[in-house]
Formats: sequence, structure tokens, C-alpha cells
Amino acid sequence: MTNHPILRFQSVSEIADWTSTAAPLPEGGRPLAARRKIVLAYDTSRLGDEALQWTFDELLRDDEDHLVLVTAVEPTRWVASGLALLTQSEAEIRSQLARHESAVRAVQSAVTALCLRRGISTQTFFVEGDARDVILDVADRTHADVIVVGARGLGAVKRAVLGSTSQFVSQNATVPVVIVKQKKSAEEASAATAAEPVALPLERTKTCGTILDWISLKDKAIEKKLREDAPAADPVDEE
Repeated sequence: MTNHPILRFQSVSEIADWTSTAAPLPEGGRPLAARRKIVLAYDTSRLGDEALQWTFDELLRDDEDHLVLVTAVEPTRWVASGLALLTQSEAEIRSQLARHESAVRAVQSAVTALCLRRGISTQTFFVEGDARDVILDVADRTHADVIVVGARGLGAVKRAVLGSTSQFVSQNATVPVVIVKQKKSAEEASAATAAEPVALPLERTKTCGTILDWISLKDKAIEKKLREDAPAADPVDEE
């Protein structure tokens, strides 16, 4: 059997400087030590997108918070899943992992820029390891005040055998954990009241296109609000 090499990513234990991935603090805002620190576990699933959206819209406070965006990847589990070893070449497997990292990095970069607009400082991690352990380790090392994770809809049998990341984190974390559940189905949403805000569709794409579109829309909305809130220029007196 051909031995499939796996792409190697940095692990939590290999991170020497936990401030190295922090973006510069927004001007005029609170120092990092005085900010509420929120760890958001993000992957490229629909639930990951929804957790990110909820955190940005409902939890983050302008000029006060520090967002730690963390993604865990398990190359060995990635390759072992399904029929990857039987149906894909080494190059294809490595390419998939590289595309996954590229997509996550693109979202992390866009979120960083968007948070800066609101005076929210950020830090991003893309590390190797079991997501359950990675989330708890990052939360501990960044002195998190709260952790946000998405809840996967596992069936009763799978949940009993495998457990879930959100369940494990909530049971073992030393800080409050917010579990963002999956939104209503299309049928349930259509029956909801017309007053409810319309959510952007989050169908998956290889490049995380839809979540980046959502971030772009948010950026435009923030820019519009900043223009509206800006003080009007004093009229120039004509002599």
C-alpha cells in the first residue's frame, strides 16, 4: 500500500509566542488586558459560519472585546475519512488540505479587517489537533472569558458513541460556553413571521464564498453607518 504523507501544521504545544498572531489594537481602544476575550471555534461548515455570524451580530461589543478565531485541523482523520485512501492520490489529498487552509485563512483575514472597523481586536489560529482539545487549550492560553462553538446535529447513536465537540467543550471548559445551534430549515423559516431578519444563504463552496460575501455586506453596512454618524461639516461662510 502506498504511504500517504500528510501536510504538517503547527500544534498548540509548538506555539511559543501567543501574541504573535494578534492584529494591532484599534486606535483609541482599550488595552488588550482590559478587553473581554472571546474564543470562537470556526471551521468551514455551515454551523461554523452561523457561529461566526451570531458572534459578530449578537455578542461582540464595539471597542471593548478581543476575538480569538481558532480553527483545528486533523490531517490523519481527514485522510482516513470516507474512501480517501482508496479513491484519491497523494497530490489530491494534499491539495484538499491546502485549499482548506487557504479558505480558512481568507475568512480569518476578512473577519480581522471587519472587527477592526468596530474597534474589536483579533487573534487567529490555524492549528493541528483534536478540535476539542485545541479549543480548550487556546481558551486557556489566551485567558478567554467565553467560548463560542457551533452545535452539530448528531443523531442519538452517534452522539452516544462519538460525543460532540460542543458537548465536550461545555463539560470541560472553565469559562462560560455558548453553543450556537443550527438555524431553522427552509420550511420552518418560511413559516416564521415576516418581522424576522432574513439570513444570508450559507450553502458551502470550496472557497467559502458565501461567508466572505456576508462579511463584505457587513463591511458595507458599517461603512454606511460611519458616514451617517459622522458630524456634518460646518458650512463655509461666503464673504
